[in-house]
Amino acid sequence: MMRENIGEIDSMVVKDVVNFLHPLNPGAVYNGTVERTGWKIDFVTPYEIQGRVEIKADAWKKYNCGVGRRDIGFNATRIRKVFSTMKKGEVAEIEIDDNCIIGRWKNLNLTWTHLLEETTDESEDYLLPEDLVYTVDISLSKHHIKSIKMHLAAIEKETERWDPWNGVVLEYEDKQLKIFVYRIENRYQNGAWIPAVEVRSVIELSRFDVHKGRTETIAIYPLKTFKRILGNVKNGYLKLAFGNETPLQVDFEIRKGIHIEAHLMPANPTEKVRRKIIDHLNREV
Repeated sequence: MMRENIGEIDSMVVKDVVNFLHPLNPGAVYNGTVERTGWKIDFVTPYEIQGRVEIKADAWKKYNCGVGRRDIGFNATRIRKVFSTMKKGEVAEIEIDDNCIIGRWKNLNLTWTHLLEETTDESEDYLLPEDLVYTVDISLSKHHIKSIKMHLAAIEKETERWDPWNGVVLEYEDKQLKIFVYRIENRYQNGAWIPAVEVRSVIELSRFDVHKGRTETIAIYPLKTFKRILGNVKNGYLKLAFGNETPLQVDFEIRKGIHIEAHLMPANPTEKVRRKIIDHLNREV
């Protein structure tokens, strides 16, 4: 096909997308599609998180895609390097052909040829489980998100001399969401190393009505990925859906027109550690 002009996009839109995608799996080439409604990029970090970023048409300065659906390989690490020289407010003109995507600004042609790269991490081992059942489905406000970030930061500051915290626990019961962080530390006791669990409350958020099933759910997830998600929520809302032994589904916007849906895989503590965590939470009641 002939080269076609797709439109013009603010450099900050691209930077926000690639700054989210790059740390998840540096150097990975993700499945992407160019469509009339915008671009969609599927991402995965094996056994940790997977999802999709949508750069919708209204996120662009101008968007005039007429090529229909096109599959591409999206190398966030490479594009991140290319756009690192652009400053806030600068606009890139984007063209596409059979072999490459061309970004042009300041009378320079910057070309990255990743359309024909093979995508990585396509193993079926990384697919989401079938028949997911979410028993909790709630939306957090900008105030909620800010409060969670502040509480997490306070815990980190108080425990900076300790080992990193291992995970986050989400507990929903009686219209109340509780968020805890925990860590596991092996301690020598009675001639053996025994896992000791310490749990810290982060915040309690009340008056949520769920729209699905059971109203008592405890779910455990890796803290580092949960924090990474929170750090990218900048447009005022975050939707969470979770249940026992299911991935945590999150929906949010980085900025207007950039929508992300992701699934955070459950943490996998041993049954003994899991029991210690739940016993601690029961004592808190």
